[in-house]
Amino acid sequence: METIQVNARLRIKSGQRQAFEDLARQIIQAVREREPETLQYLWYMNENGSECIVREIYASSEAALAHVRNTGDLVSRLVETAELELVLFGPASKELREVAARFNAPVYDAFDGVDRLTPG
Repeated sequence: METIQVNARLRIKSGQRQAFEDLARQIIQAVREREPETLQYLWYMNENGSECIVREIYASSEAALAHVRNTGDLVSRLVETAELELVLFGPASKELREVAARFNAPVYDAFDGVDRLTPG
């Protein structure tokens, strides 16, 4: 089982920061409570609060799809407050690639490198 990683970049629309932050907290809580195979889900805000990067790591394609099912309604509301750009990394299943395509998100398969975080 190989992990799926996602970088999500959100450019917050003018006047939408508070709504964005409220929805982000709801999404994070949903992940915390109902997604045990979401291994990492960290939100980073730039200095002036206009952009946010979310770093996501899932145990598998199925875990990433479970995230989509769990947070889909909230994410739909979130993208009303910010422009979303996604990039996926790892051995995504056909179904996950189809979901990524709906977001115009490229999927990158591993080429080479050093990973000291993942056992094996």
